[in-house]
Amino acid sequence: MAGASQDSKVPPMTQSAASMLAQSKRTLFNCPPVDGLLGGGLRQGYIIEISGPPGTPKERLAIDLTKSVVKDGRNALFVDMQNTVMPAVLSRALKENELDGVEYDKQVQYVKLHTLADLTALIHNLSSYLDEDPKLSLLVLNSLSFPFQSSSDLLPATRQFLLERIKPILARNCTARSLSIVITTQLSTKLIKEDGTSGNFDNGARAIMLPSLGNAYLPAGRTYRLLIIPQSRTSGIVRLLASPTYVQGKGPPPQAAYVMDGRTVRAPDA
Repeated sequence: MAGASQDSKVPPMTQSAASMLAQSKRTLFNCPPVDGLLGGGLRQGYIIEISGPPGTPKERLAIDLTKSVVKDGRNALFVDMQNTVMPAVLSRALKENELDGVEYDKQVQYVKLHTLADLTALIHNLSSYLDEDPKLSLLVLNSLSFPFQSSSDLLPATRQFLLERIKPILARNCTARSLSIVITTQLSTKLIKEDGTSGNFDNGARAIMLPSLGNAYLPAGRTYRLLIIPQSRTSGIVRLLASPTYVQGKGPPPQAAYVMDGRTVRAPDA
């Protein structure tokens, strides 16, 4: 535990011209509300965390970005931790409107895991995945909060330690290897007192929903955080909680409305 603060520090890194050029590239979700909030898509070598309650299009957005990546001739590693995206569902979704010559099943590696031990092993072996597949440019960590929530005996200090250990690994591979990362998480309830400070069940005046993992594991300056707020079964708001250029609490958070039209997530007036 004593090494948590040291391990959480990300050493400064120099970047090659090729790396900086790759990070100027953006990949579209092909969802105008989301792409607009991100300034034209997700920058290569950056992270996006998408949080929302069940039924919101978190997984669909992750799949749509994966689809854009493989259409561009790059590869992806899709990790599912709660059986919310089964292999057959992912394969079928990726083949929608398939272009000639695009081999989705060969360009997307699917991994299923459920325990914190499995997650820790994958994160620590991330560089090996990149070494084995030079075309791997996207990592999807679907339902990242599930292994933490399902470990009933996980102490808060241990949870924080594990999350802080993830941050330098993600930062290093994003910076040095131009790896883009999509993370989907559930929400948790936070109780607030009348004066706006944190409360509990005895003194809390209201409850708000927040991403369940917090932001301790996300590298500053390389992360976008999106919150999906449903207003009906097929519509809602996408809110930008943080980005490399926007810090939560400094001005109203940018947001955009969305509707779900079948398997498409679009703007209401599109």
